[in-house]
Amino acid sequence: METVSMGISNLRARVRRLVLTVSALVFLLLPALTSAQTAELRGTVTDSTGGALPGVAIMIRNEATGVERPVVTDEAGAFRLPAMQPGPYAIESSLMGFGTEKRRVNLTVGQVAELKIRLSLGALEESVQVVGAAGAVDIETSKSGLSAVVSHEQLSELPVLNRGFVGLAQLLPGGGPARTADSRFGINTAFGGSNVRSMYSMQIDGGNMDHPIYGFAIVNVSQDAVQEFRVLRNQYDAEYSRAGTAVVNVVTRSGTNQFRGQASYFGRDDKLNAKNSFARVKPPFDSARVSGTLGGPIVPNKAFFFGAIEYNQQNSVRIIALPTVNPFAAQFNGVYDNGSRAKLGQAKVDYTVNPHHALTVRYLYDNDDIVEDYGLAENTALDFNDVSASWNWTLGGSMLNNFVAQVFSQDTQRFQLTTDTQVSRPSFTSGRSPNLPQGFPRKRYAVNDTFFWSPGRHATKFGVRMAYEDLSYNADYYGAGVWQFNTDVPFDKNNSATWPTKFTIGSGPATKNYRNTEWGIFAQDDVRLGNLTVNLGIRYDFDTNLRSNAFIASLIANPQFVGLDRLVKANRGNDLNNIQPRGGFAWDTRGDGKTVIRGGYGLYSGRNRPWFNIRGDVVSTQFTAEISDPALLQNFPDQRAALGGRTLEDFIKTAGNRALYLPGDDLSLPYVRSATLGMAKLLPGQTTLEVDFIHQEQRDLQTGRDANLPKAGPLTATNPRPFRQFSSVTLINSLTNSNYDALQAQLRKRYKGTTWQVSYTLAKSISDNTNDNASTNTDPWNTFGNNDKGLDENDRRQALSVSVIAPLPWKIQLATIVSLRNGNPWDVTAGVDLDRDGNTQDRPAGLVKNAGGTRSETNLAIINAFRQSRSLAPITMEQLIRTSGDRVIDLRATKAFSLSSHKRVDVFVEAYNLLNAVNFENPSGTISSASFTVYTTARDARQIQWGARFQF
Repeated sequence: METVSMGISNLRARVRRLVLTVSALVFLLLPALTSAQTAELRGTVTDSTGGALPGVAIMIRNEATGVERPVVTDEAGAFRLPAMQPGPYAIESSLMGFGTEKRRVNLTVGQVAELKIRLSLGALEESVQVVGAAGAVDIETSKSGLSAVVSHEQLSELPVLNRGFVGLAQLLPGGGPARTADSRFGINTAFGGSNVRSMYSMQIDGGNMDHPIYGFAIVNVSQDAVQEFRVLRNQYDAEYSRAGTAVVNVVTRSGTNQFRGQASYFGRDDKLNAKNSFARVKPPFDSARVSGTLGGPIVPNKAFFFGAIEYNQQNSVRIIALPTVNPFAAQFNGVYDNGSRAKLGQAKVDYTVNPHHALTVRYLYDNDDIVEDYGLAENTALDFNDVSASWNWTLGGSMLNNFVAQVFSQDTQRFQLTTDTQVSRPSFTSGRSPNLPQGFPRKRYAVNDTFFWSPGRHATKFGVRMAYEDLSYNADYYGAGVWQFNTDVPFDKNNSATWPTKFTIGSGPATKNYRNTEWGIFAQDDVRLGNLTVNLGIRYDFDTNLRSNAFIASLIANPQFVGLDRLVKANRGNDLNNIQPRGGFAWDTRGDGKTVIRGGYGLYSGRNRPWFNIRGDVVSTQFTAEISDPALLQNFPDQRAALGGRTLEDFIKTAGNRALYLPGDDLSLPYVRSATLGMAKLLPGQTTLEVDFIHQEQRDLQTGRDANLPKAGPLTATNPRPFRQFSSVTLINSLTNSNYDALQAQLRKRYKGTTWQVSYTLAKSISDNTNDNASTNTDPWNTFGNNDKGLDENDRRQALSVSVIAPLPWKIQLATIVSLRNGNPWDVTAGVDLDRDGNTQDRPAGLVKNAGGTRSETNLAIINAFRQSRSLAPITMEQLIRTSGDRVIDLRATKAFSLSSHKRVDVFVEAYNLLNAVNFENPSGTISSASFTVYTTARDARQIQWGARFQF
């Protein structure tokens, strides 16, 4: 979005006024939990002729807890009950002179259920109907947005190998595995061709749980503690923020009027597992997971508790199997021990004070340790604590206020066992990563406030969101140093072709801090016009410290950074243009809830990634030098000699070459323009079909570029950097655009107790620059004419998933998941710095990005011409189109043993990758490497898991 430039004083005044205005809105609305984790019930009551009946008394009772909520129809015979806890409800409608009607309905998280109630004359008449019972299939008739629920039945009965419940979202249209590099801190799931770092959000009980750096959920919740979750994709209300393509909305379980609990065990070991295709022998492995839950009443019909604990211990190995032609195979190939430990906990109390007030307090705990003996592996230690409290206040028949407050602390540490200096070569990289070790101690304080009002045919809600972030970064950036080579040939001081091309070294450990406040306000109105519902919304978001303006101004004022003001401005304003209008429609064509045509268009701002800010603080204020002078580089591996015999600080003072990394003047929140059009059809035999077309334009994706390059390359002594006191000056700005087009379809069916779900996605994603984890453009002078445009790294052409839960005789049940997916494309790079800009990810002239995995005679010819120039053998088309992808069948077989009416033992066995298909990871994409196009890793072979579950 456009940047608003202004003086710092004017900016501060505007921000102050905006903060005061939004703060006033908070207090005007208080006391008010975002409604995202609840459901909503709407309806109309008419007589036998279709005339509206005002004044009808309706009592809605939660059948699990006994909690009741009364409502009276307005003059149009309409009623609305927002902020309903998901679950089963009994509904009774009565009016003097008319019969009483009773209904039952099951509400799911995020659902807007519509009821049409007809009362007949005669006080003695009574009718009972069941609508939307648990497991039933239905369609929403008043929402233009696209969403689907993963139900409690699916969470409980489908096979999930590591109990990462969000992985079941891959069963829904648009869902799929995230790329491996993006899955370090969370569940391995992505949506809709988007970059998960800024375009995907996860909420648990209304609280945001996104990692500020990597985007995934920062906490895992015991699967036994999750009631259900809904995935909203590509089109959703203005209530949802900081997510361009998908929101995962999770609601945890609560206690009921009955004491209920369960204890579970899941086990695996290598005896029943198949051997990975790259393992010479079956490696040792064992895993044990135990969990338990307990919930019940504190005061019947008023107060309830629920608790859950889980412990997981896993011992396994990492297999490194570089091809024998790789010169580093003998040094690094092997089998390395690794292990993980995880402890999860949850406690929750719900209290209905009276018909007007309800309170909930919930605590989450997650402690994980992942340690590997392989020296180059990344180890992780995570500790997480979260407390949220919510308050629902019903002000009257048409007004409700909903408030949530959240406080969490998180400490994530990442490290490697090796302390060696990193050596980067085309075929392999060894040594310590330049950004490790690192730690992210973090605290977050947030409030969400939503007010509901239903005047006439309108269903409105409006609210405010505020979150204060205090993020620390403990880093040793480039502390061990990095040597970069263009060749695999061993170093020979007498042969300059074997010398490194660059050496980067940092000054040592540092701790930095980044603070930011996120603000958001929204208004949403759903207007009912006969069989047509129009959804209208608008939202505004901004961050107070998006561009680290005070930090940049301090650098410019520092004499050590003379000339920096020609690359960034001290007076550069903020991104304050994040207005997001959203509109859509849902047309119930016959008014019977069986066919709905829906569509919409909206703007959606993504999430800020404070990684740019806090990394910039570390890199720019510490001493980080980049050396590219061959006369110094010939001293490899002597670091002091590469610095000319000086200390790093003295080298920076005399030779310059200080590296900088900063948020640029045009850094803004990424945003998405999204348009959808589709239909939902209720078919005979409890079957629904949904088909939707999606077009998304993702704009202002954040990407780096080196701003200290000459106008034309390459970098040489006679063509130096314009600002010689600096080496690379990486500025992160909003430079990249991406388009995503998709056809998404889902079929759901319930037949004789068997649940079927089929999801299919046909999609294409194209982008015009490197992704937001890249530090710079690979072709800054357009030397090669490819400009980093091509298939996006998140492109996945087709995906099909099928899930079935089927009861059999003798209390046996089968549950299966079938997944068939194309893989992501993979980038093909030279592996050497062709244009001497300091970046080794260059591509030969004319080669588009992510050319691997796609059939193209042009790309093949370019690649083989480059290989020929380096005396390497040509590759074939079959090698170029190699890709990853999934062909997986998972199966669970369960036998139940009833001990009493409320006690049962389930014994089960699960097979993952039942047919033992070999599913490769993408091959190496470095053209100059001996491993080019060679598969070196594959996902897990068949694994068997067994277990038992006691329920009472």
